[in-house]
Amino acid sequence: MGASAKGLKLGKLYRIEWLDATGYIGVSIGEVKPWPCKTIGWLQAVSKNHITLATSLYDDESGDFTCIPSSMLLNAKEIKE
Repeated sequence: MGASAKGLKLGKLYRIEWLDATGYIGVSIGEVKPWPCKTIGWLQAVSKNHITLATSLYDDESGDFTCIPSSMLLNAKEIKE
């Protein structure tokens, strides 16, 4: 899509803008589209097909994660802590 995961640094805090997949029932085809979404989290992994953000991290190294396909990325901006 618009953004690339190249140059993103693991462990840094980012504001990611992306298109979220959606499902529709009982609407006209003209209403069907992906929805823009914003997610803030620490970059945990970058692969050829997706990035993974931690939106929460716990002391035991577990957390809450969001996996975003690279093709859905629109923009990535580092947030200075």
